[in-house]
Amino acid sequence: RAKRELDKMDFVGFYENLGPDFWHIHKTIFGDTIVPDVYPWAFYLGCIIGSPRFRVAKYTKLVDEKTMERVREVNRLDLELYEYARQKFHQDYSL
Repeated sequence: RAKRELDKMDFVGFYENLGPDFWHIHKTIFGDTIVPDVYPWAFYLGCIIGSPRFRVAKYTKLVDEKTMERVREVNRLDLELYEYARQKFHQDYSL
């Protein structure tokens, strides 16, 4: 059912791609909205400053494989939906 809902959407923003997604939605959906130039640039700067938070792979090494497998197991449907959305909306970055 969640995939069917995604299929109805024209846009899905991804946290990992927040900066470019912001510009996309600003141009395509809110293109006629007038905001001071400083707002989008402040948002973009915040994305750049916050980008080190995306690098969480180093913490995965602190978790034993049995625990990681359990996390994947209980989140299987969420991970499947996330991958489906990445393919549908052509998101090709990796964390």
